[in-house]
Parts: sequence; C-alpha cells; structure tokens
Amino acid sequence: MLKEIFGSLADFPLHVTASRVRLNSYPQHFHDCHELMIVSEGEAQITIDGKINNLQKGDLLVMRAGTMHGFPVFRNFTRTAVFFNLENLLGPVDDLSGISAYRQLFAMQPAKKYSERSAIFRLPHKSLLPVLAVCREMQMEINRQTTGYQAMARSLFIKMLVMIIRHYRRIRTGSDHLDKIIDTASWLENNFPEKITLSFLCERINLSMNTFLRHFHKTFRQSPMQYLCLVRLKKARSLLVQGALPVTQISRLCGFNDSNYFCRMFRREYGESPLRYRRKRVRQQPLKT
Repeated sequence: MLKEIFGSLADFPLHVTASRVRLNSYPQHFHDCHELMIVSEGEAQITIDGKINNLQKGDLLVMRAGTMHGFPVFRNFTRTAVFFNLENLLGPVDDLSGISAYRQLFAMQPAKKYSERSAIFRLPHKSLLPVLAVCREMQMEINRQTTGYQAMARSLFIKMLVMIIRHYRRIRTGSDHLDKIIDTASWLENNFPEKITLSFLCERINLSMNTFLRHFHKTFRQSPMQYLCLVRLKKARSLLVQGALPVTQISRLCGFNDSNYFCRMFRREYGESPLRYRRKRVRQQPLKT
C-alpha cells in the first residue's frame, strides 16, 4: 500500500498534471487529497476499493481523499489529473453548496460507511475539450506562479467544477430520490444539534417513511439516525481537542440529551471514552512557542 503526498498542496491546495502514462501498471495507493482524473486518450483498468472499472477516452473520475486505488492495466493511456483539498481551496461557496450535483460529486464527506467514495461518468467530445482546456490553463498558472496566480487558478478551478456539474446534472436527470437523500444528509450535517425525528425528515422532503429509509440506506449503507449519530460524534470529537469544555456540555452542544448515552456511543465508535480521547490528543499536540 502506497500513500502518495503532493508537497505542493501544502503551499497551495491545487495541483494539476497532464501526461501520457509510460508504465504498464501502477500499484494500489491513496492520497490525502481529492483527485479528479480525465482520460484524454487510450484505455486503462482501475481498481477502486477492490472493484475493477474500465476507463476510456472521455471518462471523468472523481475520487475522495483516502480512496484506495490502483491501475492493473494501461493501454496508450493519457490523462489529466487534478489533485485538490476542497475545504482549503474554496471555503464556503454558497452558490455551489446548494447544488445537489456538487454535493454528490465533491462536498459530501459523510459517515465512514458511505457507499460511493468515487464517481465515474463520460464527458462527450464537445464537453471534454473545454474542460481539458481549463485544466491546461490551471496548470500553466500554477507552474508559472506569476502575479495573482493563486486567485486565477482558484477561479479556473471553480469554472471547471461548474462545467462538470452542469454536465453531471444533465445525465442524472430523473434521480429525484437521490437528490432528496443527499439534501437530507447535508441538512443533518448543518442542523445536528436540533431535536430531529424520522417523521420530520420524511415530511421535509415529502417522501413516505419506507421510501425514505430504503433510499437513504441504499445511498449510505446505514439509517438516517445512525448517520446523524456519527455526524454528532465527529463534531464532539473535534470539540474535545479544541478546548476544555466539559463532556456534558459537549454532548448537549452536539445534540445528545443524555451524556451517558453520548459516552457509550463515543466509546463504541472510537474505542475509548471522550475523556481518554481528549487526554491522548492534547498530549500529542505540539507546544506553542
């Protein structure tokens, strides 16, 4: 297993490379950042989390950070790859964050059991060439580093996202249930401290209980309340190492009315109590000078 790290992302959270692959294969590896790959020529096989997919000209692949992947086969393969840390690159982009296609492809970082850590779809020729042209502009800006290159590269990156999102929305026409499920997950991530019931979630998106539960589980491999619990636990984990708030207060801030229940769920998920988790992480933090 190989972990690939792009040092340039530490200075600027965007890296673009375009080249013909000279190797016959490439081993399993993963990145700390997201990766967007566009196949401009040739064919390849890619293994993503153990599943083999065939790639050919026009295919666009989005892989979230930490996705294990490798290439058993290359055939005259030329690709453009964009590596990026979305959170550091964009910050809050309200216009995009409200679009379901954007959340599906780039923004959803939900529970660890999320069933789709990657997406592959085909760009037609008339869409492929403009997207590749924008990628080349990004690459030139980053490589040359002339005045204002970071602002220009960011704007080109957003332009590329919008072009891809528009095409993705066209090919996903009719996926109303998926849009509603993704919208619900996003809403839960923003409103997790509130008292939330299944009936409220169903009414909010106008789906029956059975339909809602079936499609949510199909998308995330867990129930809505399990998803909500993990969102709350992740927020609590962050608060534990940010300051000295009491555990009982953190549990309330994260939507847990019972601190004992919070501690049980935290231990089940992370293998240790909240206090032990805090002590270990605080000791590991470097001293400020």
